[in-house]
Amino acid sequence: MDSRAHIVADAVGSVRAEGLEPGAVVIEILNRWASGAIETAQLGEAARHLAAGESAAHLVGQTEPASARR
Repeated sequence: MDSRAHIVADAVGSVRAEGLEPGAVVIEILNRWASGAIETAQLGEAARHLAAGESAAHLVGQTEPASARR
């Protein structure tokens, strides 16, 4: 497992340890970042959008609002 994949696994594990479940869009964005399909800057952009309750679906080719998929 490469370092990005480890980072993703650790992040998802930490969220789950808190009794939460990351949404499908979050998992897809993290997986795309781990595989190199999106850059770190785009990951940060997605995090800012999601934290503000906005859609980040454009990073995974979806048009559905993130709030409907989280």
